[in-house]
Amino acid sequence: DMSRLVVGDLPRVNAERDPDGVAYYWPGGVQTWSQLDDRVNRLAHVLRGALGLGAGDVVSILADNRPEHFELMFAASRAEVVHTALKTRSPAPEMLRQFDDAPASALVVGPGYEAPAAELASARDVRVVDFEEYERLLAAAPATAIESHQDPEAVYSIMYTSGSTGEPKGVAVASRNEFAYAWTIAWSIDAKPHDVYQDVLPLVYRGGQYIGMCAALQGCPTVLGVPDPAAMLADIARYRVTVPVLVPLIAQRMVEAVEADPAAHDVSSLRHFLVGSSPVSPELARRLLAAMPDAGISQIGGSSEGAATLCLSARDYREIAADPSVAHRAASVGRPTPGVRVRIVDEQDNPLPDGEVGEIVYQGDMFIEGYWNKPELSAQTWRGGWFHSGDLGYRDADGYHYYTDRLFGRIKTGSETVFSREVETVLAAHDEVLEAAVVGVPDPEWGEAVTAVIVSKSADREGLDERLRTHVRAELAPYKVPKRFLFVEGLPRTALGKVPYGDVKRMAADSVKEAR
Repeated sequence: DMSRLVVGDLPRVNAERDPDGVAYYWPGGVQTWSQLDDRVNRLAHVLRGALGLGAGDVVSILADNRPEHFELMFAASRAEVVHTALKTRSPAPEMLRQFDDAPASALVVGPGYEAPAAELASARDVRVVDFEEYERLLAAAPATAIESHQDPEAVYSIMYTSGSTGEPKGVAVASRNEFAYAWTIAWSIDAKPHDVYQDVLPLVYRGGQYIGMCAALQGCPTVLGVPDPAAMLADIARYRVTVPVLVPLIAQRMVEAVEADPAAHDVSSLRHFLVGSSPVSPELARRLLAAMPDAGISQIGGSSEGAATLCLSARDYREIAADPSVAHRAASVGRPTPGVRVRIVDEQDNPLPDGEVGEIVYQGDMFIEGYWNKPELSAQTWRGGWFHSGDLGYRDADGYHYYTDRLFGRIKTGSETVFSREVETVLAAHDEVLEAAVVGVPDPEWGEAVTAVIVSKSADREGLDERLRTHVRAELAPYKVPKRFLFVEGLPRTALGKVPYGDVKRMAADSVKEAR
């Protein structure tokens, strides 16, 4: 009965259907579905037995991309405990904030993370299990099957994301959400029974996690790796990858490597690029399809709370390439995926007509019920039965959606509203600019001053601020012209390649304080 299936059942289902089929390839080896099912079953016994976790208790992992991440997710579901992953790039204080929101009874630690784990253990009461002990515990555990608890509404995993305040928010995922995510991904890539996925996104994020879960729901292999173009291209050739899952930054580096030496890379197995996290530029889409002509491309948009809710499909990209009258759709994030409802609403949650900018809100099974341990924030975010994404955008008459900004990135300057992305797009077109991020910095006169944080192509920045002002003034209304420019060597980025605007805003505000 699919309606009673939980995530912990997937290794068993695949082992019964195709025991010798590959679940994971990774630099350390190969794991079949039957091997995975045996290890997940033993690990579920370890969680409830040797580690003493009860229903609803939390187990965490701090490790690079390896199958142990998925083993723990499946075993948590099977044992009715809750999985979390600590972000490998986080400093210890940030790990502690997440830890305190969902205190873990046990922490599984991979090679290279012994020091932060020891720091956590000295500050909090947690049992640390390194990979050597992990293997010993598995070997000693019973192999007897654990029956499914058959509750698809039970939270089995929490993924942490930062809000506009910087406080950790636990995205509490149930099996029902996970399966809806997976079907959405499968639809977005026109999934095939023979697909081989490549997952190089960090497994501490939903992006990395739900790709592996989509593969598990299909019974397809996943190639785990790191976002290094040379390693990715070698794995694509070795394992005959059909669907690499990318963010634009990784996609750009990969296509540059193929363009530099096409004969050195066998990409003939590729049939589809799935790109998410931030919009794909028309130029990048063109280069991807030119370098790897047998592949299609789709771009997905969404959030950690609800996965791929909007999609610019392979069919859309073909139509954009063939028909100049719809070329503008390349700037969109596409139309809703099956099973999701999307609205654009004003500040009172009233639906807006096509063409008007408002907040994008969603409904669908892929959306979690709320944040872990945050009832007030959850009630506000899911008010009226709709998930409020914090993304600003509009819908055109053909049903395509366009992002314009993040809600907390909306800059109120004087009596006017400025959308960061609009100014960033103009700045990025200047031939001396490598990257640009635009934020509002508190200002006694304006409320917020439009401030541009710039990575320039040259170290010589003499007069560049005035040249950029002139450039923006030629394109946009005067109130949209940045009042201040901050030149930096690089923008901060998350592990998924996104620019964390809260960090940029703090950088800009600190520079203003120093100038005063």
